[in-house]
Amino acid sequence: MPTLKLTYFDLPSRSEITWLAFAIGGIAFDDCRIPCNQWPVLKPATPYNQLSILTVDGHVFSQSHAIARYAGALSDLYPTSNPVAALLVDKVDNFNEEILTLLIPAPSNPIQRRSGRYAKLDSSHFDCGLGHLQHCRSAQEWWLPDIPKDMSDVYPIIPSIYRAVHSHHKVVAWYASQH
Repeated sequence: MPTLKLTYFDLPSRSEITWLAFAIGGIAFDDCRIPCNQWPVLKPATPYNQLSILTVDGHVFSQSHAIARYAGALSDLYPTSNPVAALLVDKVDNFNEEILTLLIPAPSNPIQRRSGRYAKLDSSHFDCGLGHLQHCRSAQEWWLPDIPKDMSDVYPIIPSIYRAVHSHHKVVAWYASQH
């Protein structure tokens, strides 16, 4: 097994899927969390001036989705031997990125920060993709503030996926070890 070091901010976001894939797969890795106040100093030394970074046997890799797929492959969660199954995983992952782009404010645009960021979002922003996701895989009060609460009623697969992942015994153990 390679020596792994995952570097990200000390908050859940784009690296969470990688943390959980490593946890579920029982993959040992050095979990390096960067305090946000240190980021301006470290940023110029990172690939693409961004995190996540995965160091594999001394080689540095970036891009959170590529890192997550690698973690999934190491953990036997990503279908490396079935291109069609991998395509389906990537499709859902890409849709997830589209949703995150809508929900997470751009660091360079303070106007988009939390307050009011979701004000113009309604179910029409999500209907097409979430409806499709609902059909792809036909379970906690987890919904983000200011997003219509009834969306979890319209698309019950979303909270069911959340509950399934967050009740997995290795995920429960991972989160317990972080506090």
